[in-house]
This record gives sequence, structure tokens and C-alpha cells, in this order.
Amino acid sequence: MISMCFIAVLQLSVAGGVAGILFLYIERWLYGRIPSKYIIWLNVAVLLMFVIPFFSILMTKDDSYKSFLDNTLMVVTGKNEMQNKFYDIIRQTNISNQIVNVWLIGMILYFAYEMLYYIYTIKTMKRGISLSETIWQRVLNEVQKELNINKKISLYGKISIAQPCTIGILKHYILIPSLLVNQLNETEMKAILRHECMHMKRNDVPLKAAMQVLSCLNWFNPLFSILRNSLYDWIEVGCDEELTEKFTKEEKKTYIKVLLKLMEEKQKMKGFKFAAGFGERKNTLNRRIKYIMYNNNKRNNLGKVVVTAFLLFTVPVSSVAAKDADIMLNGAFSENVEMVDVNNFEVSGDEGITITKVIEESYYISDISDIKDTTIILQKGEETAEPRHMHKKVKTTIKEHLIYSDGSCKMIIHDAEYCAGCDTYWKGDVIDYFEYKKCPH
Repeated sequence: MISMCFIAVLQLSVAGGVAGILFLYIERWLYGRIPSKYIIWLNVAVLLMFVIPFFSILMTKDDSYKSFLDNTLMVVTGKNEMQNKFYDIIRQTNISNQIVNVWLIGMILYFAYEMLYYIYTIKTMKRGISLSETIWQRVLNEVQKELNINKKISLYGKISIAQPCTIGILKHYILIPSLLVNQLNETEMKAILRHECMHMKRNDVPLKAAMQVLSCLNWFNPLFSILRNSLYDWIEVGCDEELTEKFTKEEKKTYIKVLLKLMEEKQKMKGFKFAAGFGERKNTLNRRIKYIMYNNNKRNNLGKVVVTAFLLFTVPVSSVAAKDADIMLNGAFSENVEMVDVNNFEVSGDEGITITKVIEESYYISDISDIKDTTIILQKGEETAEPRHMHKKVKTTIKEHLIYSDGSCKMIIHDAEYCAGCDTYWKGDVIDYFEYKKCPH
């Protein structure tokens, strides 16, 4: 059952990978052309493709799920030598089970780390300086009233952070770097608290927390991390854009000055993963300033068209890509599925049809007990790669012995021609055959 879950995660990685590459390809083109909220929606949609199995619609439609859950022998055509070696290594080394175990252990450890980190963050945060009886609290009350936020928010000053941030899902906290508590004027305080309260109003903190939890499933996939970090950058841009949407040009300039002042403070410690900050990544500064100063209201219609078109194209394409990977992934990691080349199986059975794999193939000649190592066996009409000579063919018979995985065997007698000059047999039509439930040879 765990292996089936892992296969589903790999298929989700294929689907999300296709969608993610497409998103990263058009992200630069979208930059500055549509409001940031639509880019955030696209980014979230792409990350959800790593979790929501849209491809299951296709697999349900063609009964793939049922086939893979049952003990199934997959008959594949056109397998090349590399594919054959791949499946042989998987079967012989049992490496597939080891990979599944590594993924499962990694997922558990990742989840445990994230939960412990969150608990540690909340506990250490409460050891900070409470700002409930300072000017910060008065400014916060004004900002909450201005933005119509009724949530109870606690203010703390903390030494171990270099940028203001918002944290908490059930209870809400705003953390201010201790060094900044007494260095900012009221206008700067208001700009910071507006930004952090806007994060709460937009529910950015639960969104970031959800992305961290979803990272547990895809901890091995670097593309998921890239897309997640991209989302965090766009969340900051979106918060700025929505907050300053109705600001005058002078108010926007003041806001940007505060942003620049805070960015001058070097971030000496990592930002909290479950927090939404005033500005954690330096390389997003230019992007944020551009979206603050530009008016994107008129581009809402274009944003809606882009989001709709992207999803209508990407969801089917990524689903088909994930569906196409089902045979390979099930062949490699599922205990219920075995891959066999189309040329290496026989269909037989007394009650219904049973597929048994040919595990050994050998030949016998009617008047010779065995065939030499130098003997060449060809189909009728084929030629050897040896220099041409005048074949002196004589008629004979050749017995093809097939041993199956269930212990049975089949002896097929072919009409044949033999040339002693090049030690070559040409296998012709089937004369007769004998089947044995248990191989006696």
C-alpha cells in the first residue's frame, strides 16, 4: 500500500513538474503585465498539482487503477536494451523497496521537524519583550481599525529576527526586531504594522504553513521548493500591492523609504517558515517597488484571461504526462505489477486465459542431443551477416523448448532447414507442440 502511495506521489511530481516548468517559463513575461494576485493564484494552483491527482480521472476512465491494484503482468512492446537493464536491476537488487522506505522515512522526519520547529518558534517568541503597553500597541489599534481587522493580535519585540514578521494560525502575533523598537517614528511604525496586518487579512500565514506541510510529501523534489519560494516572494509583492492600492504617490514613496530602511538591516538569522514577513528576500525588492508604484488595476481582465487559459492548458497536459508515466512507475515500484516484453510470454490455460512468462528458452535438434554454441537459428527467409556462400540446405526439424514461470513448459516442433557449411538453422512452420503442467525435461 505504501508503494502505491509513493507511485502516486511520483506521478504527482510528474504532473506538478510539467506545470511548474510552464509556470516558470511564463512568470517573467507576466511580471509587470498583470496584478500580482493572479500570479499568486497561478503559483498556488501549480503547487496544488503536486498534491491533487487530476490524472486519476484518466486512470479511472481506462480502469488503470484496478489493473495496478490487482496482480498484473504488464506486456510492453518496443522495450529497448536500456529499459530491459533498468527493470532487471530493479528486480534483482530490490532497490525499489529501499527507495520507498527512504521516501517514507524522509517524509516522517520532515514533518516532525516542521512541527517541532513551529512549536519551538511559538515558545521562544513568547520570551520576547511584550509591546502591549507601548506606542506600538496604540498604532496597531489604529491600523486594525483602518483595515477593519477584528482579530486579537499580540505584539512582541524579539532579538533573534532582523525583519518584522507575522506568525500564528489560531493565535496571531506580530514580531518586531528588538533593535528597531525604539528607532522608528510613528509613520514608519504604521507602515510596518499595515503590512503585517494586511498579511493577516489576506490569510497569508495559513497559506505559507500549508505549503510547508505539503513540502513533506515532496521533500525530495527541488522544483517544489523553487516554486514554493517563488510563491513566498509573490506573497510579499501581493501584500504591498493590495496595501498601497489606494495610496497617493507621496504615501507610496514614504512606504518605499520604510521598505528600503528595513532592507538595510542585514538579516542575520533565518526567517520563520510559518511566518509572513515585511521582507525576507533581498532579490524581491525591485519587484515590490515596481508593483507599488505601477497601477495594475486596468489589467485585471488580462489577469483573469491568463489564469483561465493557463489552467485550461496546463491541467490536461500535466495529467496526460502523469498518466503516461503510470506503467513505468508501477513496473519499477509496485509489487503487484511485473513488466514483460511482448516477445517473452505465452498465453495458455485450461479455465480462462493465464499469462505466464517465459523464463528459459532452448532448442533441440531431432537427431542431435544439443545445439553447439556456434549454431545460428534464424526465422525462415532471414540471412546471416556472414560472407555469402552457396547454402546446401537439408530438411530437418527443430524443437523449441519454453519453460514458464509457473513451472510448466511447452515443446514446439518446427519444420526446419539446415546448412552444415555455416551451421545455420532456418526455423519454419510449427508441425506439432506438446504442453506439460510440470516440466519433465
